[in-house]
Amino acid sequence: MSHKKHKRELDTLQNRGGPNHLSAIAHAYEHFDDVASKKLSAPKVACSAGCSHCCRQLVFVTPIEGLAMRFELDRARFGSNREAASAAQAVAQRTVDWINRFQEWTKSATIPPEQVIAEFAETDEHTRQRWLRSASMIALSFLSLKLPCPALDENGKCLLYGSRPVSCRAYWSYDALACERFLQEPLRSFIKKGEPIPKPPFEGRLREGLEAQVSEIGLMAGDSRRFRLPLPYALADPWRWFARWRKEGPVDWAEAPDAPPVDWPRPETGKGQ
Repeated sequence: MSHKKHKRELDTLQNRGGPNHLSAIAHAYEHFDDVASKKLSAPKVACSAGCSHCCRQLVFVTPIEGLAMRFELDRARFGSNREAASAAQAVAQRTVDWINRFQEWTKSATIPPEQVIAEFAETDEHTRQRWLRSASMIALSFLSLKLPCPALDENGKCLLYGSRPVSCRAYWSYDALACERFLQEPLRSFIKKGEPIPKPPFEGRLREGLEAQVSEIGLMAGDSRRFRLPLPYALADPWRWFARWRKEGPVDWAEAPDAPPVDWPRPETGKGQ
């Protein structure tokens, strides 16, 4: 995609008349953050800047969440702040690297990757727990990679914090040590305690609020819980997935090409790679 065409995509997303994709999701996020700040007390919540144990998990997002993250990323990549542009470009490269590593990991799974993703992405708690009990080794084996989210910098700071998805935004922990233990020994922690990380039940409520926002402006195509994909996939090519989501409803993320996208424009030249 050329620099000019890419910028037109961003302008279309940001400047569309009336309510649009990004304003809808931003409104939902702002409302949730406001409620969360009132409900959660600092002494009780263990999360703090630089704490990123949870950022090694396999995070799933919807296409519209991918759009929001990609917009924030590209706004920095094509902005005038050179330091921010360089950091954002590093996120893009880490995204490609993450996808390559993830694809290698899925080849060693004893359960087909499509089944792993489909089951793990299910947000119904009963179904999730039933699957975890039957396939804990596969589900938790991803944590053995300790593969950080592409948005994390070397200090554990999220460079896309403002547009972080529901799964991240609602993930608060009351016990930082439990998070660390879960990362180091996920299977043992899960079997020993059942629910290894004590956290408030916010995700379902936030996702319902987000879906209500986008449904009001006709952007919802079916149940978004049935179409979620790994965060790096959504970040790499959100337009493709969003278009298919609106047109066809839930589709299988595993239909993505084997090779991750590497033709993102270089900010310093304005030309494709």
